[in-house]
Amino acid sequence: MPGNGHIHVCARCSAEFNTPNSYPPPGWVWRGSHLYCDACCSLVDDPIDDAQPAQREEAAPPAEPALIMLASGKVIDLVAPDPALINIEDIALSLSRICRFGSQIRPNRFYSVAEHSVHVSYRVAPEAALPALLHDATEAYLGDVVRPLKAILPTYRAIEENFAAAIDTAFGIDSRRYRHVIRKADIDMGIIEAHRLMPKDDYYWGTAPDDPGQWISGWYPAEGRRRFLQRYRELTAPAVQQEAA
Repeated sequence: MPGNGHIHVCARCSAEFNTPNSYPPPGWVWRGSHLYCDACCSLVDDPIDDAQPAQREEAAPPAEPALIMLASGKVIDLVAPDPALINIEDIALSLSRICRFGSQIRPNRFYSVAEHSVHVSYRVAPEAALPALLHDATEAYLGDVVRPLKAILPTYRAIEENFAAAIDTAFGIDSRRYRHVIRKADIDMGIIEAHRLMPKDDYYWGTAPDDPGQWISGWYPAEGRRRFLQRYRELTAPAVQQEAA
């Protein structure tokens, strides 16, 4: 294997991922002669122009409603969500119970999407912190689909994008405005989490280093829910919102 590794670059958003060889990073997919990250691969066909990959229409969400009941007692349609039914309590409860990496972390550990989201919110500028805290909020309703599977399910991606737009409306944010900075913080945090929580495998995870300055606690659900809500209240306090604006 090359000593310096191999830097993979997404042909659409220019996200980078370092691995020790030419094997694509987890969730990344080749379209024709171009490599796309897991966030972009379902948005493009095999491109002709390197500079401007051809964007395709998202697969349409199913026409039939898909209703689920939430812990709050509300019933929401997963394919046509009403922003008025989305609230932070339901999100915090669910994300605090979902374990990252498809629950395949090392035995005797628990690490929730809620804790991950709190950490990501601290790794971006203040104006992007609330969208960063909510960047995985769709998982509270749609579940945590692992990236490699999500990358090959365009219909799911369409549903997820639609739900993300409803969440933006519910909380008065524009997450797409900060998409790239949140994406970088999400990837960086995922690398740190892989170092701490997953079996070591440079072939699969790449060779990006850990960040000793980043703490990971492993909050169990009750604590994860409390900390997530605490961070939300910090970011939505009037003084903080005025400063971010």
